[in-house]
Formats: sequence, structure tokens, C-alpha cells
Amino acid sequence: MSSTQILQKTFGTIDKNTLILILDKLGVGNPLLSWFQLYLSDRLQFVSLFNKRSENIKVTSGVPPYHLY
Repeated sequence: MSSTQILQKTFGTIDKNTLILILDKLGVGNPLLSWFQLYLSDRLQFVSLFNKRSENIKVTSGVPPYHLY
């Protein structure tokens, strides 16, 4: 199992702000905590099917995958 798959299974449904608060309370400090915040913030996703694309929506939970095609 890859590290991305482990992160997806572990944090796939947790709210990003909750995750950051938990990491902070566990003593994860900067620069790692800041990296997590940047990595998980302001992400958008869309669906593309049969040459049509949905609108972008803001992602509020989950771990970013590499790419899904």
C-alpha cells in the first residue's frame, strides 16, 4: 500500500480544519503544520466525462490524490 493510499484511508473523511487542530494539539509544529495547512487548503475538484466538465467545487475533506483519469 502506498503512502498516498494510507493517507486517503486515514484522513479521507475528516474535515481539514479539524485535522489541523488535532495535529496542533498533538504537538506538530511549524514548519510541518504550515505545510499540512497549505497542502490541504483551497483545493478544487471537477468531473470530466465525455468531453464535458462540471463546475469546480471546493473540497472540504479528504486527502488530495495524485491524479485520477
